[in-house]
Amino acid sequence: VEQVNFDPALCVLRIKGKNIMESQHVRLGAYHTLDLEMNRDFTLTKNCWDVMSLERIEMACDITKQAELAAVVMQVGLAHLCLIKGDMTVIRAKIETSVPKKRPGNSAH
Repeated sequence: VEQVNFDPALCVLRIKGKNIMESQHVRLGAYHTLDLEMNRDFTLTKNCWDVMSLERIEMACDITKQAELAAVVMQVGLAHLCLIKGDMTVIRAKIETSVPKKRPGNSAH
């Protein structure tokens, strides 16, 4: 892998690099680009998975293990619980409730 780019408008992660194994689709040493799209499954295979590789994948897939900060962003009737890390903000929960409007002349004080 030589370059990784994310296109937020398309929600596509574009991975570019040089092919290090010959295949029927891409020759050895040729440059290739792989686009990973949101909500589109893909399979990642490797002949032998060591513990460190598996832990890195698990950590990369779980924002709760890498978030630097949690924040609640609120406005009337709406709250978002966000997890924040250096390059990403993920909304983990959205809480909505109806708030009755004040009526003229109604004072509960």
